Amino acid sequence: TTGAGVAATGKLHLDGGGDTYIQESSANVLKVFTGGTQALEINASQQATFAGTQTTFPVGGILRFGERGNTTFGGAVNITSGLSTTGAVLNLQTNEPSVVANNVLGRINFQAPLDTGADSDLVGASIHALATATFSDTVNATDLIFSTGASETATEEMRITSAGNVGIGTSDINWTGLGIDHHVLSVGNPSAGMGMLELSGKRTSTAELGRLVWGNNTTRVAEIVAKRTDANNSADLLFKTMNAGSLGTRLTIADDGNVGIGETSPDELLHIKSSTASKPVIKLESTNADANGSGLIFLKNTTGEADNDVMGVVRF
Repeated sequence: TTGAGVAATGKLHLDGGGDTYIQESSANVLKVFTGGTQALEINASQQATFAGTQTTFPVGGILRFGERGNTTFGGAVNITSGLSTTGAVLNLQTNEPSVVANNVLGRINFQAPLDTGADSDLVGASIHALATATFSDTVNATDLIFSTGASETATEEMRITSAGNVGIGTSDINWTGLGIDHHVLSVGNPSAGMGMLELSGKRTSTAELGRLVWGNNTTRVAEIVAKRTDANNSADLLFKTMNAGSLGTRLTIADDGNVGIGETSPDELLHIKSSTASKPVIKLESTNADANGSGLIFLKNTTGEADNDVMGVVRF
């Protein structure tokens, strides 16, 4: 049949000059066709399938199309389409034809609007894509922003810039200006606090707790390691560098504050050891133009000096 009305086959045609209709194909199964092709099916289990993509609605679920183009899904939404090379895809696209800096391309909000409270009705977390330049044939610069809230509408807490830099708790990403040909992680605090990077392990015996590693083309060349020692609340700090492919500990700050250079178990405040015969253990060099040269000073700083006090010792 053609034209508006209900046909004997159970189809409700929409009179728009095309082949668009709604049909109950079997008991409690509703199908929507556009251009003669099925676009939507809702079955008795309140599962909706959009052109091959199934969306599950629990009992009491809602599928609502708003007058301003908004669509409300009540219940879980499962996107199960996609090929093996792409997987399932969710596209968020703005209708703005001329995108400029600070235009939002899409947003996902998380909230509980059915509550009756004040703050509990606000957006608790969100993810949105923000244009950072005017779009053109050669420009689509976009930042990805993650926001969370505690007792207010969610505000920005982390940003991944179009250059691949990451800021946590700060909008001053790459404030040093050094991240020109490499990526930067900036950690700050939007209030009067400070930025902090935490590395934590869970060891019950001597073992490494955390590590900062520097590499060149996937090869380790330097690192700083925190290592648990004799107790859960004690640790050494090791500074390592690589020389001709050999990574070694060059400086150690022990858990008791002793410092070792070339010594991993220093037993004095400063313990220097060298196994290289051609190098001096200590070298003092001055480049001053005046008469003052390098010096080694022994100073006893106390208010109770007495005769025969030892001021310093050089042992051979």
